[in-house]
Order: sequence, then C-alpha cells, then structure tokens
Amino acid sequence: MNTYESIFILNPDLPEEKVEEHIRAVEGVIEARGGIVAQVERWGKKRLAYEVKRQRYGVYVLVHFSGPPDAVPEMERYFKITEPVMKYLSVRTEGLPPAPPKAEEEQAGAPEKVEAPGEGKEASEGEKPQEEAQKNG
Repeated sequence: MNTYESIFILNPDLPEEKVEEHIRAVEGVIEARGGIVAQVERWGKKRLAYEVKRQRYGVYVLVHFSGPPDAVPEMERYFKITEPVMKYLSVRTEGLPPAPPKAEEEQAGAPEKVEAPGEGKEASEGEKPQEEAQKNG
C-alpha cells in the first residue's frame, strides 16, 4: 500500500456538524477501498490566497492515509461531486507522518531553551566581538 496525504478546503459557512460529516465521509471512502486513515488534521478556518467560489475563507482539513492507488481517484470523485468542497489536492508521500505528541508528554517536561549561536557566550580575551572588528577593520 502507498502512503498519501490529501488536503481539502470546505465552504466556511458549513456548521461544525456538516464539517465532521464530510470528514467521516472521506474516511469512509478511503476505508471502503481498503485504505487506513492514519491521521486527520483540522486546520480550521483560514483566509484563502484568492477567492474561490466567491469565498475569501475556507475550512482546511488534511488527511494522512495509506491505501491502494485506486483509493485516490475514488476520493477525488467524492470531492468533485460534493458541493461544499471548494478545492482539494492529493499527493503520494514517502511515509506516514510521525504521531503528534500527546498532551501528557508536553505537560510532563518543559521544553528546553535553545540558544542562538553566539548567545550566552562571553568573548574570550583573545577574541574581539564582531562589531569591534568591523569598526577597526
């Protein structure tokens, strides 16, 4: 089975229930063709780069899945005949994305502070700071 990701944009005027219904329908199309949905990311309502079907905003949904090659055309057929789907794009990927971190892991350990290069270092006696070197240079 190949791995794919598909992003689609829904009409922003849809109620939440209808958005969930369309997501479940896409998952159903993938699973009906023998595919496995690995992850669904709802990006929410975002501004479009240009008007699509007289809309300036859209609800973005990204689906990562693995399945046979015939699952993609069937899913895209669903996108074409479903009016609230404004745009879509499906691509084959090298592998499934890593699992998102769990909330428990994020709370357990505070993220370490990463310092920028040169930050937090004192210039040694033999070294001049870069600004002084440019003034003298």
